[in-house]
Amino acid sequence: MTSEKGEDTLTFADLLTAFAAAVTANDGVGLASLFTEDGTYEDGFFGAHTGRPAIAAMLQHFHDTGRDYFWEFLDP
Repeated sequence: MTSEKGEDTLTFADLLTAFAAAVTANDGVGLASLFTEDGTYEDGFFGAHTGRPAIAAMLQHFHDTGRDYFWEFLDP
């Protein structure tokens, strides 16, 4: 899918699939690429991480410090 500005976009379902695949594979660069350059990933456990390098580092921390996480995605 392409936006009005000619940018590639994903459906929400495809975005969740790509997000989950990147997390499972510990692919911080892949996860971060799903966000804008100054995008923010925020959750109640790790807090806010702004910018692609911070998002990639958060994922590495996620894999370094835990296991058997359960994530639930909610439609706001």
